[in-house]
Amino acid sequence: MPLWAGLGETQLPFQAAGGIRNAVAAGEVLALGAVRVVAGTAVVWDEVGLRDMVDTAGTALVAAVDVRDGKALGAGWGDEGRDVQAVVRSAVDAGAARLMVTSVAADGMLAGPDLSLLEWAIGAAGVPVIASGGIGSLEDVVAVRRLGAEAAVIGRALYEGRFTLAEALEAAR
Repeated sequence: MPLWAGLGETQLPFQAAGGIRNAVAAGEVLALGAVRVVAGTAVVWDEVGLRDMVDTAGTALVAAVDVRDGKALGAGWGDEGRDVQAVVRSAVDAGAARLMVTSVAADGMLAGPDLSLLEWAIGAAGVPVIASGGIGSLEDVVAVRRLGAEAAVIGRALYEGRFTLAEALEAAR
């Protein structure tokens, strides 16, 4: 039984991420009601598989680009990675409708996102970019919005009580 069994029992819109490495898995979570599917390892290491996932998920596919020292990492950040520019180009060429760009060094630290990485990605990708990693204040939300990010991942900041969802939504206007 897949790890995501039971997800379709909610009426709440959700995004599925983690362990989705092929078109079959992407199709299964979409069939359960996911509004987006986030793929990471395939984005870095499996261009054919990524194209298959785009064919299955269409604009619901989010290509996760997790970056450390100029390398996009897959496999739970445990691999040597590939050049981030090459990975972004290949993801966009494969048809990914959006990217989620995470600075591994900033992720979970609440000390601010890597604005230079996000600025580069937003300029280079030519598709919407979701900012991820390091957002710990409303000022960070404003900063990534000003750069042109489509959205921001703010889970840890919410969990830690740094601000409320309502405050974040207001700051992002």
